[in-house]
Amino acid sequence: NIRQIDNIQHTFLPIIKDDLSYGSKILYLPPLFYYLLAGLSFIFKVGFVGKFFPNLFASSFVIVAYLISDQLTKNKFAKFFTVLMAGFMPLFFSETINSISVYSFTLPLTFFTLYCLIRIVNKEKKFIYYFIPSLLVLRITTPNVVFLILALLVYLVFIFLEKMERTRAETELVLFSTFLRSEERRV
Repeated sequence: NIRQIDNIQHTFLPIIKDDLSYGSKILYLPPLFYYLLAGLSFIFKVGFVGKFFPNLFASSFVIVAYLISDQLTKNKFAKFFTVLMAGFMPLFFSETINSISVYSFTLPLTFFTLYCLIRIVNKEKKFIYYFIPSLLVLRITTPNVVFLILALLVYLVFIFLEKMERTRAETELVLFSTFLRSEERRV
């Protein structure tokens, strides 16, 4: 990860062919996270950027978890318990604490996208302007956005099968998100 950041900092391009690996493997990765950290490393030292900012991104997950639980329930105990569980997830800690992990950025952003969709379902149209950019940023940050899109499609199928009320914006946004699927291309 630090090699990727250093290469972007010096050449403004990510490493595509890794000459240090066995057989010079080709790396398939959306580079936005590395560009973000490389941009911050122009201001701060790379060591500081690699430790502070991924942890800052990861800690924002607690805020997003609170916002989601506030929308889904008005119970104070449920909100507190949700934030407590979000703050102490062992797998999330092991993957993000003290390491440069793209998941420290994408997990809070994924849940923020879901939060925007919840607000859109509640007929708050201004959150469309947050949903689409966060989905686009997710698309150029991680290929795992496919799982979010599949979950949204399953959600839409369940809504249709149960004949529940759905908004037109909700349906259109979920269908729009299917066109942002991740593709791997050979270089």
